[in-house]
Amino acid sequence: MGNAEIVHTALGHLEQLLPVKAKWNAGKGFADGQVLFKLNGKEHCMDAEVKVEVKTNMLPRLLDLGGQTAHFMVIAETIQPKAKEILRAKHIAYLEGNGNIYLHEDTTFFFIDTQKSAVPKERRRLAGFTETETRLLYQFLLDDTLINFTYREIAEKTATALGGITPLFKKLNTQGFLVKGRETTTLKNKQELVAQWLAAYEEKLHPKLPLGRFRFAEKERFETWKGLELKKGKTWWGGEPAADLLTHYLKPGVLSIYTREDRLTLMKKYHIAPDPKGNVILLHPFWPERIDTNELTVPPLLIYADLLATGDHRCIETAQLLYERSLAAQF
Repeated sequence: MGNAEIVHTALGHLEQLLPVKAKWNAGKGFADGQVLFKLNGKEHCMDAEVKVEVKTNMLPRLLDLGGQTAHFMVIAETIQPKAKEILRAKHIAYLEGNGNIYLHEDTTFFFIDTQKSAVPKERRRLAGFTETETRLLYQFLLDDTLINFTYREIAEKTATALGGITPLFKKLNTQGFLVKGRETTTLKNKQELVAQWLAAYEEKLHPKLPLGRFRFAEKERFETWKGLELKKGKTWWGGEPAADLLTHYLKPGVLSIYTREDRLTLMKKYHIAPDPKGNVILLHPFWPERIDTNELTVPPLLIYADLLATGDHRCIETAQLLYERSLAAQF
């Protein structure tokens, strides 16, 4: 479904729900176009960004766009409930394909959330990335020179079975993410590719990484977490603590630790005990050991992904800041 179809479907359903007249002007404004609403003789002109589906992993970019203009709207076939909640909290207007709307402009207030959402046509058509493809794509995003090696070399460098490489290249090529030059192949439209990777990571990979939840034997140790000495090259801060170290903006509520050290060693070293409701989470590194680093944190892309996967307002705000400081130039 193209942008025009998404917008006209949404506006058509909205006009069935409210006594409003709306017009779409593609290509106008600083986003995908402008939508003009007219109600009781009053007009509202909104710059609009159009998406097939909006999930929380897309919010940092949308929040950034919303901050660039006083009149901004997101129009999508469907918007994830948590994403709608955050958009409303940030006073960013949105319109779904079924007519659900949030718009608070001056003295005008529309809010409808009673219409049932359908699965986007594009999502039904595209299966997305598998778990294996998500692991491999993460390495391509960190180092896109990998795509120019032979499949056998890629398998060796990324610790991926040969059979898992061909399907990913087919998907990247079919969806227009590969540009083949005379001598090298490059990735294009990285921003959209990252968005698709984030969705696959949140759904297919992230839930399988936790090794368990824990709590400190002494509660006050949580407040002095920066004093913990992680084993370089084996253990790294992720998620909220990593974001705090890089942005100094977020006070962690949960300490995420990626580690190759064994569970018993860590329990003794950090004085932590298993607790299903604990605020310390140990996670399994899903990348090959050859790309382990001596840094204190995992790469910004993974920190960004883990922040978005929480669906938490403050984490998403921090993710937006992290993207602007560490990822925007790359993606």
